[in-house]
Amino acid sequence: MTKEEIGALLEAEESDSLERKTAIQDRDVARTFCAFANDLPARGGGWLILGQAPDKTIQGLNGDADKLQQTLARIARERCRPAIPIGIQVEMLDGKQVAFVRIDASVARPHVFGECFVRVGSTTRDATDAEIITMRQTFHNAKLRQLQQWIARGDRKVRLQRTRAHNAGEAYLVDANENWISVTLPSGDTITIPLEEVQIGFHWLDALPLIQWFH
Repeated sequence: MTKEEIGALLEAEESDSLERKTAIQDRDVARTFCAFANDLPARGGGWLILGQAPDKTIQGLNGDADKLQQTLARIARERCRPAIPIGIQVEMLDGKQVAFVRIDASVARPHVFGECFVRVGSTTRDATDAEIITMRQTFHNAKLRQLQQWIARGDRKVRLQRTRAHNAGEAYLVDANENWISVTLPSGDTITIPLEEVQIGFHWLDALPLIQWFH
């Protein structure tokens, strides 16, 4: 990371993609690794800053940089199931060591440390059974995963193209599951479409997500 990127992370508020801890404690760190790798909010994972307090003051970590990286790699490898790949960068800030750990959304989710954890807002909590089922289903269906990521990001305004009717127009993406998607038309009517009848992409002219309905 550049100095500017590090500065931005240090000043950012905790969220569903950023957490801070003042020290390395195996259980707390493993829970956070699992929560970010499980990526329930569809943010692509998150950052864990170690050595910075929640009030953003720099507390620092004890030990040399190599030892810190080995400890974090061990937690990700041995305390999380399946093991989670992470990226680690240790920086000296104001004479104190701070570790920045990047945890990407995992293709092997859900990951567990005793239980399955997810990130919701600025907190880490146990995943419900329904959330675990959703994670498993969406990982194996790339189309559904993308639709749910649009919803999570607030990208609900879409271009709906009906191939058989040879027309297209704006619509509002309401919901998506393993069987159906729901969209609201400009008329105000909400319709459900079988997931197997749609393909998704991006409409570059309108700069909108594109849903093609083959029926």
